[in-house]
Amino acid sequence: MFLLKTEYFNKNLIIKGLITACLLSAFIYLSYFGFEIKLINTLFGLYGIYLLLTIPRVSLFYAGFFTGILWCYWMSVSLQYYDITYIAPFLLLGIGLVFGTIFALFAVINKLSFRILMIFGFLFISPFGFNWLKLELIFIDSYLSTTKFAFFLILISLYLVIKLKRLKVLAILPLLFAFHSQKGEFIDTPKAKIYMPQMYINQDLKWDKEYLKTLNDENFKQIFDAIDKGYTLVVLPETAFSVALNKYPSLNNMLLELSNKIDIVT
Repeated sequence: MFLLKTEYFNKNLIIKGLITACLLSAFIYLSYFGFEIKLINTLFGLYGIYLLLTIPRVSLFYAGFFTGILWCYWMSVSLQYYDITYIAPFLLLGIGLVFGTIFALFAVINKLSFRILMIFGFLFISPFGFNWLKLELIFIDSYLSTTKFAFFLILISLYLVIKLKRLKVLAILPLLFAFHSQKGEFIDTPKAKIYMPQMYINQDLKWDKEYLKTLNDENFKQIFDAIDKGYTLVVLPETAFSVALNKYPSLNNMLLELSNKIDIVT
């Protein structure tokens, strides 16, 4: 039992998991600090996935644990607006444990092919009813595509890198088909006349209950302005209404009534 416990808390295994998590999360934080370099994101992403395929199972748990926290830390930040910041450590710990367990399951059978299938299958799983940890997003600002098919090709490419003793250059072939095409799909210009107001509201005020009426009045002012100016669609910022509309029937009914005059997106 003692040997088992020491393996779980082996420093080297934890570091391997942490490095893997940092590579898988690098694109988020590099973008935040303004470093959006496609080559770096491509290399970091590929090496992060490579480590997912090669590190020990215990390290996989720590990779999932730290990746879950690095990707979902914002959930704990929003708790300050509900006056329940004291549960933030427990929330992050819970998220880390869930994703750590999922990552550990990637290697429940010690075969590379099984790990690849499990990682690919994870793309289709939503452990919380939604999935904020979509691994294909690692390549969102890289030379590789973010489609699930492209991610599968990346896994195949890395499989060849790991398995082939010679002719590792063959691993480039599936990777070529995973490259992101710059050719976009043509979208016809919409006929809707769209009104998109710019609203700069301090987050502390946005979630302040005493500021709720002022915020709602501003939202409706923007909608009425759009109607008066002849627009057919008004797009308000995400969570412009900082409440659940189904719990505020008066707000919901007013929006429904106004939707007869203009389409509303919020």
